[in-house]
Amino acid sequence: MEFMNGVVLIKEIVTLSIVGSLAFFCAELIVIALAYGGVILHIKGRSYFSAWRRITGLIISFVGICLVMSLMVAYKSDLIISIAEELGLADHTGKYKVAVAADVDMNEFQERYEIISYENGVYTIKVKGN
Repeated sequence: MEFMNGVVLIKEIVTLSIVGSLAFFCAELIVIALAYGGVILHIKGRSYFSAWRRITGLIISFVGICLVMSLMVAYKSDLIISIAEELGLADHTGKYKVAVAADVDMNEFQERYEIISYENGVYTIKVKGN
């Protein structure tokens, strides 16, 4: 995307598509089921199974909880969005975060771009249609 002089692209705003959201949701459910199954195996293992099955259940639940936390961190840090974009599971919104230099004519800027929000010197914009 080519912007007018003095407008610097910080990042394009990309979201998960419906298919990407469903894939992430299914992965999250599988990992939660893994953690839950490990906890159940550990709890029921006290009376029904040997010590190694209890330990196995504990390890499975620990790994599941770690994976759940990792997926949450990856989602908050936009890593999931980056992976989804590489796999073609992301939607480009047509919105951009940009920084604007002091010498930019703001009247021309507002004619070309729709300002969606402004925070800490960063504009979220959308290119106006012809």
